[in-house]
Amino acid sequence: MLLLAMTYPLLTAVLPTHLLTSAGLHFGHALTWTIFHTLCLGLVLHAQSTRKFLIRHFLKHYHYPAGDVSRGAIREAFSSWKAVYNLSMCMSYGPCALFVTALTMS
Repeated sequence: MLLLAMTYPLLTAVLPTHLLTSAGLHFGHALTWTIFHTLCLGLVLHAQSTRKFLIRHFLKHYHYPAGDVSRGAIREAFSSWKAVYNLSMCMSYGPCALFVTALTMS
């Protein structure tokens, strides 16, 4: 998420002003985030349901107390999932509104 927060201001400084207000840019942005939301998050959710992918990742790469019985990993995996899902939803529907606005203004 930090990379995303650093990339967007950099792009607005580099891209020409007329390109930032074009409907094509907003459409491409919305399409990219919708594909990410559907395909990438769908694959992660499928891997979690079949192989417990997220929980195993947190158990392998992070330290939890001995008597925790993986409750900390479950909570942390779900919290991480909620953050990525929320970011994906906001980034999917925000550009759609900008795209509709750009279409109506032109």
